[in-house]
Amino acid sequence: DRDGRRIATASVDGTIRVWNADGSGEPVIFRGHEGNGVWWPPAWAPDGRRIATVRSDATVRVWNADGSGEPVILRGHDGVLKSPLWSPDGRRILTISDPNTRGVSTARVWFADGSSLQGNQYETLRNALPLYDATRIETLDWQGINLRVESQGPDKNPLSIQARVIAQLRQRDFSVIFDDDGKGEAADIVAIRSVDEAGEQSQIEVELYHCKFAHGGVPERRIDDLYEVCGQAQKSIAWASSADKKTELFTHLLRRDALRVQRNQATRLEVGTKEDLLTLRDMSRLLPVAFKIFIAQPGLCKRNPAPEQLSLLSVTQNYLWETYQIPFGVIASLDVRTGLDERQARQAP
Repeated sequence: DRDGRRIATASVDGTIRVWNADGSGEPVIFRGHEGNGVWWPPAWAPDGRRIATVRSDATVRVWNADGSGEPVILRGHDGVLKSPLWSPDGRRILTISDPNTRGVSTARVWFADGSSLQGNQYETLRNALPLYDATRIETLDWQGINLRVESQGPDKNPLSIQARVIAQLRQRDFSVIFDDDGKGEAADIVAIRSVDEAGEQSQIEVELYHCKFAHGGVPERRIDDLYEVCGQAQKSIAWASSADKKTELFTHLLRRDALRVQRNQATRLEVGTKEDLLTLRDMSRLLPVAFKIFIAQPGLCKRNPAPEQLSLLSVTQNYLWETYQIPFGVIASLDVRTGLDERQARQAP
């Protein structure tokens, strides 16, 4: 990538690998080109969050560089492609094909929603999903919150986005609210409750919240503010993949809190106790566990979202529902007048 910290490689076996340049750790492996080897180097997006690859079947794939989610597949060429090129703002990709059987090369410019421009002809994405319904976006009052600060940290920074979402969740009837932020997280916030029907416990509900700061400190029509957090939402469905995995989530939370406390830091439990988690883990072996996944991005403005933002939200919603029938929710800002002003943000911790 541009920072020189990671290297992306392509192989004739159809796999893509992203390595740490210092040789540490294991590579992230991307599969999907099997049967059609990758003949050109992957191309990094300017922000280092995505890579684009081409293969011999004339398709382009755009991946999240951290391995989360599924690739966006771009089709439209009829000849072998050369290595793709990103625009400086990361919103467009240029691809050029070798001459086809008629001796004609083609160039296409691809946009964020999968549509493309060939010559002067604009082609919309085939079978494109409808845009996410902006009326479904929930909003919070972010007044006084530093929209550049995502995590509350062990010191419980009250001006962070995460702290604001936790404060909102405290008003509901969750048995456990857990701060899972950090490397290896299931989500930034995990909220859990048991549901009673006719006086008997019928299921456990788990809500995963993924928070993201606003790059400019104010709501804007920036699709970059959504790429990473939508990828995190897609990746977290792994916890719903099996009954054992659902129960493992509670073990994960217990382990994470124990490690935090061992470091003489504040517990990760915002609501509830260790005993509550143990009880819920036992219940998860007997009762259905239902998931909901949310993203919280105050950089998204409900009153004036960009079509590219709504398209990405639609793709994420569709992926969660088609994979494990998991409902998807979005928390954003109502308009651009939210959070700390510039002076306050500079002075905030």
